[in-house]
Amino acid sequence: MPTVSDIENLLEEWAPKSLAEEWDNVGLQIGDPDTRVSRVLIALDPTQSLLKKAKETGADLVITHHPLIFKPLYNLNLSYWIPAAAADFLKAGLCLIAAHTNLDAAKGGVSDQLAGPLMFNHVSPLLVREQDVHDTGIGRVGELEQPVTLEEIINAYSSFLKPGIFSITGMPEQTIHRVAICGGSGSDLWPQVLAAGADLFISAEIKHSVFREAEQLGKAVISAGHFQSEWPIVPAIANYLLTASEKSSWDIDISIFEDETAPAWTRET
Repeated sequence: MPTVSDIENLLEEWAPKSLAEEWDNVGLQIGDPDTRVSRVLIALDPTQSLLKKAKETGADLVITHHPLIFKPLYNLNLSYWIPAAAADFLKAGLCLIAAHTNLDAAKGGVSDQLAGPLMFNHVSPLLVREQDVHDTGIGRVGELEQPVTLEEIINAYSSFLKPGIFSITGMPEQTIHRVAICGGSGSDLWPQVLAAGADLFISAEIKHSVFREAEQLGKAVISAGHFQSEWPIVPAIANYLLTASEKSSWDIDISIFEDETAPAWTRET
C-alpha cells in the first residue's frame, strides 16, 4: 500500500512542480505525506460535494487539478469557505494533492487531453517559458492531418466534452488547417495564436476583444468553458495512476468523481 508521498512522487514524474507558474501552489496541500493510501478519488475542483463523495467511498486521498489554497491563509476563520473546506478535509482524515499549471505544461497534460478529437501533425507548445524543457509549455499548436470544416470540429467537441454551450466566432463552412489549443483560460495567449498562424483557437474565458479581432481577421475561436475544457485531464490522471500502480503492484483503488459539474449553468432566453 503506497503512501501519499509515493503518489505525489509519481505525479512529479509526469508533471514536475518546476513547471508550475510562480503564482501557483501545487503538490500536497492538506494531510500527512506518510498516510497510507488504499483509495484515491480524482476531480477537477476541491469542492464540498467532492469531499462528501470522498467520505462516502472511503477515500484516503483526493487529487484535484485546481488547488484549494492558492495564496497563504492569514487566518483559519471558518466563516470563509477555504479555511472551512481545509478544516473539513482534516477532520475527515483526507489528504489533498493539487496538480495545476505544472499539469497544464506537462507533455500529455491538460492541452494535450483537450486535443483528443483532433488528428495532429507536428504538435508543439504554444508558449515556451524559461522553466520548460523537453516539449513542455503552455498550450499546443499543430497542423491537422486532414483539413476539416469548423462545423465538423464543433460537432466533434460537442460529443467529446461535458455538456456546455460553446461561444464561437467563425463561419461553419470555413476550412481549418492549423489549430491552437489551451485548456482553461487562454485569452492571454492570443498573440501567440496569431504568431503561430492558427486558423482556429480552442480555449475558454475568451475576452470580447479577442473574439472581435478573430472575427475581423477571419479566424475561428471556440470558447468551450473553463470546466469543460479542462475536465478531460481528470480521467487522464486516473489512467496514469492506474498504470503506474499496476507496475508497482500496489493494492489501491483509483476512481474519478463522475458527478462533478461546472460551477455555472447557462439558460437560453
